[in-house]
Amino acid sequence: MSKKFILLTIVIIVIVGIGYWIYQLKPEKLTETEKACLNSGGQMSTSLCCKSTNDFPNLCLIGACGCSLENSHQVKICDCGSNKCFDGEKCVSQEELMTVKVFFSNSQLDPEFSCNKVFPVERETSQTLGVAKAALEELFKGPTEEEKSQGYVSWFSDTTKDILESVKIENNTAYVNLKDIRQIIPNVSTSCGSAEFLAEVETTLKQFPNVNRVIIAIDGKPSTFYEWIQIGCAKENDFCDEAPFK
Repeated sequence: MSKKFILLTIVIIVIVGIGYWIYQLKPEKLTETEKACLNSGGQMSTSLCCKSTNDFPNLCLIGACGCSLENSHQVKICDCGSNKCFDGEKCVSQEELMTVKVFFSNSQLDPEFSCNKVFPVERETSQTLGVAKAALEELFKGPTEEEKSQGYVSWFSDTTKDILESVKIENNTAYVNLKDIRQIIPNVSTSCGSAEFLAEVETTLKQFPNVNRVIIAIDGKPSTFYEWIQIGCAKENDFCDEAPFK
């Protein structure tokens, strides 16, 4: 075997080795959430959080990473440093947060389950003029793992967190427009199910002094919602008038 051939072989091996080394050093492509964390001043880290919690949870909420060791697993988090927290989208100052109440049923506080009896929990969310929207968004996420351990139960969960289309308040009435939830939480249509659903939504909104009543629609149609829960159109819901939802 000639020296020229041996030299060529060595050169090829070196080039391949360098190429592989460079490939290994190539940074992984960041997800949008990872970019948001870094761009807002956070650092990516890991932590033990509740088993139902995914990567980069909202650490401004109490309970996402508050489960016992046996009910926790390791997830990626955004560490925003002191006096800040990651709200699921960016690092925010604790001073920029506000507290709202959401209301759920509770099997410990109401062991006989009265259908329409609900109890408050506090949630922290980013400061906003749309406090009704913020409260409903927190409600529709359902109880956290820590809240569940305290007996809080609800129709709402991670599967319903995005059901809110819009909410507006006019003349002390909150008009809540939802996506079609009939296949997501079908048992709400039962008499006790609808009482629990309405109690949680209406009580959450009536914590605000400018809300005296609540009317709900599915895809802009109150009749679809109220016929589904077997109440029908009546004076209490403005006979399912669609005009406020347009």
